[in-house]
Amino acid sequence: MLIHYLKLAWRNLSRHRMYATINIAGLAIGLASVVLITLYVRDEVSFDKFHINGPQIYRVVHDAMSPEGQEEKGGNTGAMQATAFKAGIPEIENVCRVRGGWEELVKKGNDAISEGVLYADTSFFSMFSFSIIKGDPVTALSDNSNVVLSEEMAKKYFGSTDVLGKEMEINQDGAFTRFRVSAVAKNTPINSSLRFGILLPIERTLQAEWTKRWMNNFLNTFIQLRKEAAIAPVVRKMNVILENRAGNQLAEIKKKYPNVYYRYNLQSFRQIHLDKTYNAGNGLTAWSNSSYSYILGLIAFFILATASINFVNLSLSRSLKRAKEVGIRKVSGSSRQQLVAQYLSESLLLNLLSIFPAISIVILVLPFFNELAQKQLSVSMIITPGSILSILVLLMVNTLLSGFYPAVFLSAFNPVQTLYGRFRLATRSYLSKSLVVLQFAMAVFLITGTIVMQRQFNYMLHKDPGYATSNLVSVAIPWEKTANLQPFKTALKNNPSILGAGAQSIRMTAMNTTNVRIDKKEIFNVPFYSMDADVLPMLEIPFVAGHNFRGLPSDSNSCIINESMATAAGLRDPIGHSLHWNDRDLTIIGVLKDFHTASLHEKIAPTLIE
Repeated sequence: MLIHYLKLAWRNLSRHRMYATINIAGLAIGLASVVLITLYVRDEVSFDKFHINGPQIYRVVHDAMSPEGQEEKGGNTGAMQATAFKAGIPEIENVCRVRGGWEELVKKGNDAISEGVLYADTSFFSMFSFSIIKGDPVTALSDNSNVVLSEEMAKKYFGSTDVLGKEMEINQDGAFTRFRVSAVAKNTPINSSLRFGILLPIERTLQAEWTKRWMNNFLNTFIQLRKEAAIAPVVRKMNVILENRAGNQLAEIKKKYPNVYYRYNLQSFRQIHLDKTYNAGNGLTAWSNSSYSYILGLIAFFILATASINFVNLSLSRSLKRAKEVGIRKVSGSSRQQLVAQYLSESLLLNLLSIFPAISIVILVLPFFNELAQKQLSVSMIITPGSILSILVLLMVNTLLSGFYPAVFLSAFNPVQTLYGRFRLATRSYLSKSLVVLQFAMAVFLITGTIVMQRQFNYMLHKDPGYATSNLVSVAIPWEKTANLQPFKTALKNNPSILGAGAQSIRMTAMNTTNVRIDKKEIFNVPFYSMDADVLPMLEIPFVAGHNFRGLPSDSNSCIINESMATAAGLRDPIGHSLHWNDRDLTIIGVLKDFHTASLHEKIAPTLIE
């Protein structure tokens, strides 16, 4: 019977090609948009789901209150927490520290190539489900001279994956160090928050004094709970350990600022990618926001609804032409159910015919969509069983959305009235007007949203951040390779095409923070740079008080703050005041005008430059 209905539907559509073309084009564009957005959302929600121990893995995070009453949430810890929590909390089965987010130079012949490097504990492969194809995952990071490579890195530097025992040189603390390849891992999945091509033991990055400070935050600490363990008791025990280990330090701070607190919490590993509460960095990549998926899902619904409403309106507009057809079929013995089935078959056929141009549009647009969304979605993701099932479900839903009411409406015509032309379409008129209004309202909403986003994007591109950004080039220099820094700067300045050169530490992020004290007033989680006297003149950031560094040895005992930090310290004229930081007393010599970061959404406040 379905085949018979589809044949009738094909004959009817063949006689009305313009009607069919308009419907197929509208549905194809709507379906293509929905498929693209569905691929994006599926990729977002699939992050980190491939880890076998995923439900039991959590990241240690912290919640704090600053003396100014500002609530602060951070995703990093220091080096001590992992071993202390593992020893003191029976519910914890395994711990792993991860650090990264910067690049190191790797030798390949006579060349040095900058590569991203991740550092992790020996428990990395027992906690996370990254496959080892060569070597032993248990001992892969057991020696500080070991290195684990991905398939891609192994082929890039050695031409094959059969590289166990081979050596390579990686820059460490300003000097090239030899490492022995102890394992080769499969390439990291694109839906992983932890990605690596080169993996080194984390002990290489830890200094002895760092293991004595509980309030440092510079790496990610992951814990794996036993399957029967509850989260609340573990969090409670973590904070008891904090009180026992750092209680004196916290007590001293609370004497001055009673509202200040600092406590640990746990964040599910599978929630990191879409959780904007705690920052993701230091080895965690591709941090996103769940709001994007909700917004795109809403847009997909509006697009599909607009296409369906367009189908309904076109079907209702043809109802007059099909009235006699309905009357003749009813007089000939067709039941209302049969007529509904026939018209739903037409809707199904139109939706089926729209799938092929929709997939073609997806394939054509996918590279541009990937560039816009910063994804690596591929055409192969469309032909997976899950995607095919999703498309079929979408097809059936859209068939009902677009075809059910026209089918019911047309099948309800009275045969006598239709054959004699005595029926009225007042109901259709009211519905059509309502659908047209709704369709235009959704179209206006989408167009308005597009215009607003486009203007916001232009604002972000052209908004003056408060410092010079044109004709600036950033060159990464290996950590602590200060011996070659000055000759390198001199060589740059001697180039007639270069107007100036300066040196500074890595770009400011929310994770590069410290605690300082100005005139006995504690200020917590202060972002900071380290830079020389040549940087600020190039950036053209105006001073509101004081002056820049002078390029003299005395600069090592000086610092520059911005307006927000001066306000936080309660100082109208901070020049000459002492700032205590990292066991050093620095003299404030300048105050900069507040400016914005390159991303424009986060104001640097407060800022320390030394």
